[in-house]
Amino acid sequence: FQAEDGIRDRSPSRGLGDVYKRQPSTRQTLSSLLIGSLLLFTAPKPASSQQTADGAKQANKMIQTCFKAPAQQALQACELLATVLSQMPDSSVDFRIVINARLSDVLVELERYAEAEAPARKAVAAAQEAKKRSTIGAQQSRLATVLKYLGRYSEAEALFRNATKLAKKEYGAEAAQVTATMGHLAEVLQAQGKHEEAKSLYRKSLAILEKKLAPDHLDISITRNNFALVLQAQGKLGEAESLYRKSLAIFEKKLNPDHPSLATTLGNLAVMLHAQGKLGEAESLYRKSLAIKQKKLDPDHPDLATTHSNLSALRLAQGNVKEALTC
Repeated sequence: FQAEDGIRDRSPSRGLGDVYKRQPSTRQTLSSLLIGSLLLFTAPKPASSQQTADGAKQANKMIQTCFKAPAQQALQACELLATVLSQMPDSSVDFRIVINARLSDVLVELERYAEAEAPARKAVAAAQEAKKRSTIGAQQSRLATVLKYLGRYSEAEALFRNATKLAKKEYGAEAAQVTATMGHLAEVLQAQGKHEEAKSLYRKSLAILEKKLAPDHLDISITRNNFALVLQAQGKLGEAESLYRKSLAIFEKKLNPDHPSLATTLGNLAVMLHAQGKLGEAESLYRKSLAIKQKKLDPDHPDLATTHSNLSALRLAQGNVKEALTC
């Protein structure tokens, strides 16, 4: 049997892009400027006032779809915006950051990681032109996240290390923004078997979050789950179990009963109990995790297969060979 998974923290790529999200007034200004730029580029010359008004509506609809629609619906609009933007040599760096970051996020959400790399790199390049430390760090984290999903851990590690340094310079060593990049760095270190450094980073990150946030904050729960994975890999099952239980308590309080993160932590705690011979409670938790995943995931999803495999191994440990074959 094997651990279920870490919990993805999408903090470098939450939604609309760092520039677009700054303030409502900034969003409005950016949208107005982008619509104006699109009109200048695409409108017939000369355009009537009605054509201009119609074009503005179409451009605004495209922007709203890209940034606010679910990923599958947003993709075409985001790709079109990125294409138009690439043909506008004088477009601002803010536009290039926002559009390329959002396109990368959409492709990541659709698990099209190889395609997400190019717009993520464009967002990094634009951020470096802007010469704003916080923006560079955020876009490097976004690109590193894509590389992590592609299994290119050493490249991701280098970017996350630099993003962590930039975050510390920008916000201070114990700022919440620093814990996000530290957590991502710890994750890629763990994937490379660098458990001691990963453990140190998770411990530091958790200490900061516990000091800064409410005791039941979801970021604390996510960090505890992912920290427990490192301890589990080192065979420190008791400490890992304790962290999983604390993480689960927050998720059960704060999340919907069929949330994927709840399923992940249920499965991870079940693995810990399984490894310690606590088969009855482990089976109950596996089944709860499986019920959520069967509701939320495609039948051939690898996470679903992992839970089936773990439940089958538990049935074998109980001596129920026939039931193990049907899990």
